[in-house]
Amino acid sequence: WIDKVPAVLETWLCGQAGASAAVDLLFGRASPSGKLAQTFPLSRSDIPSDAYFPGNESQVEYREGLNVGYRYYNTFHREVLFPFGHGLSYTQFAYRNLEIKTEDGSYDVTITFELQNVGNRSGAEISQCYIHDCDSTFYRPHHELKAFTKVLLKPNEVKRIVLSLSKDAFAFWDDGVHNWIVEPGDFEVQIGSSSRDIHLKHTISFAEGQEGSNEARQSYTPTEISPY
Repeated sequence: WIDKVPAVLETWLCGQAGASAAVDLLFGRASPSGKLAQTFPLSRSDIPSDAYFPGNESQVEYREGLNVGYRYYNTFHREVLFPFGHGLSYTQFAYRNLEIKTEDGSYDVTITFELQNVGNRSGAEISQCYIHDCDSTFYRPHHELKAFTKVLLKPNEVKRIVLSLSKDAFAFWDDGVHNWIVEPGDFEVQIGSSSRDIHLKHTISFAEGQEGSNEARQSYTPTEISPY
């Protein structure tokens, strides 16, 4: 039925006041501003873990590894019904003027950009920051959500958004050294309104870093082929 309706209002488990809130949204007294916290696949067969659940009486196999949720669908370019982070509004937003500030000898990164409400209704937008490791010698998902913020804007209002990242936004766990490490190289900062709707991109480089161990390489084997 999804292709027979102009829109879907997903209210989830919204509690005692949920009905009145839904009325406000349906009749335009408020603008929707939620974002999906998971991917909606096109069919059950598209879910990578489906073949292994519910398992047997004593054992369930978790074979996704790092490919959980949007990390799987976006890495292997699978079509989806609704992507992670997706959500509509009664207004529209424009992203522009991305600036990235890094500090020598540090993994601290400051991200700033302008967000404008270009519609005729007040509304809130949840801006999302994803990181793509361009030069990884280990298997990593295409990108991972590392920061987000929600901002309320009046019609035509512009706000400068600031997001801060630290080492954990770029690191992965190394089984050999029992610590989080960052490889030297390029990382792409992606700013979007969902995991599939990226508006701004900028590449930064870390000259210093740590090479991963052989144990980590065995755990995260580089591959471009979906295991499912």
